[in-house]
Amino acid sequence: MTGKPRIALNIRQKVVLSFAIYALVVICIGYYSYTNLERIGQKLVFLEKLNELSSAALEMRRYEKNYLLYRSPEAIEEMAAYMNLMEEIIREISPFAKTLRVGKLLEKLQADFMDYKAEAMHIDTASTLSEETLEGLRIQGKKLIYSIETAVAEQRSKLFSIIRFLKTQLLVVLGVAVFIGVFIANMIAVKVIRPLKEIEKATLSIAEGNMEQLPLPKTYDETRSVIEAFNTMLRELDMRQDELIQAKKLSSLGILTSGVAHQLNNPLNNISTTAQIILMDLDEMPKESLRSMIANIETEVRRAQDIVKGLLEFSRAKHFSIAPTDLKSLIDKTIRLIASDLPPQIEISVDVPKDLIIPMDAQRMEQVLLNMITNSVQAMETARGKIEIIAVTDPENDKAVIKIRDTGKGIPKEYIGRIFDPFFTTKGGSSGTGLGLSIAYGIIKKHRGSIEVASEVGKGTEFTIRLPLINKEAS
Repeated sequence: MTGKPRIALNIRQKVVLSFAIYALVVICIGYYSYTNLERIGQKLVFLEKLNELSSAALEMRRYEKNYLLYRSPEAIEEMAAYMNLMEEIIREISPFAKTLRVGKLLEKLQADFMDYKAEAMHIDTASTLSEETLEGLRIQGKKLIYSIETAVAEQRSKLFSIIRFLKTQLLVVLGVAVFIGVFIANMIAVKVIRPLKEIEKATLSIAEGNMEQLPLPKTYDETRSVIEAFNTMLRELDMRQDELIQAKKLSSLGILTSGVAHQLNNPLNNISTTAQIILMDLDEMPKESLRSMIANIETEVRRAQDIVKGLLEFSRAKHFSIAPTDLKSLIDKTIRLIASDLPPQIEISVDVPKDLIIPMDAQRMEQVLLNMITNSVQAMETARGKIEIIAVTDPENDKAVIKIRDTGKGIPKEYIGRIFDPFFTTKGGSSGTGLGLSIAYGIIKKHRGSIEVASEVGKGTEFTIRLPLINKEAS
């Protein structure tokens, strides 16, 4: 069974959606906070009116006591004035019944006030006051004061509750803001910054010759598109580097052709001379001499085959493939390939252990050795000097160290940092393309190795190549 296709959001959509949710939450909480602030304002007005009502009630009760004690007509008038004031205040706060949901509270206040007012009317109209009438007035007065004080306390408590709620709400808003901020920052770090760091690291590794593809993320967004494009670029670079190496090989073949022709000419001359002798003395030649000459012809044929085979292997394009390789045999093979082009006054000495096996792409490393030896030969202006090739192992670092040293003219200090740059050459004219050392550098880096150069003008140059003794890709 196949599930429903998931909706994939790109980074821009995720960021926009996150900010939209954040804005919606802020708007909702802001609106709710605004309504609560409105309620606080109304509560304050309502509470102020209740305090006015309480003050009026207390004054009214004071004049009530004065009347009961002194039977003063002015006290009755003052009581009536404060009752009118209370009635007006109750009328003013009646609209809050709906807005503040205090309808029952107002009904009770109004009922208690009307009861008190009815008892007070008995005092005003009665000529004599009984103890029962006075007691009823006192009870209704206490009841009215208690109702007002209870209402004030209740509304004050609700006001404080709203304020506490607003404080909590503010903390919630801050918490939500921090959470969304952390979420967006984390998303940007994971979806944008981390892949960019990987691309930056991969870009630096390209400079070291490493063309490994970056793993694709599981998401389908801009990051995946960038990494896919980056991997495509890596494949193109790898392919172009192979093409450049092959082009350099073809260029080297042009240099080697005359030497190879000379190398082939020697065995062919020997074969021709031996064949002519056999033809001339065939009838009188002893069998042992004939067998010896035929064996000589076979030896020269094998020699010619080896020359052609070496040239073909050098020119053939192959995919990069690391395999255990005998370094001594590879160096000897490279020297044989270029031997006919070496001036007789240039000596090449090789000091390499016979059992030194290194994981490498033999064909490409042969290209490196050929480029390095050719450079050393060309560095000797008088066509006279010495080239030393030395190899040792560095067990502590699991490396093989190869040194190629010559007694040429050396490299000026200002050029040392540029000799591995493509198309940079100190030879001038048409004697150099500036690609030999650049290609050698790229091949060595592809082997996860390193190359260094030390040179002194007038004394010579030494290249130090370090290659891993263990194939990490295979392990």
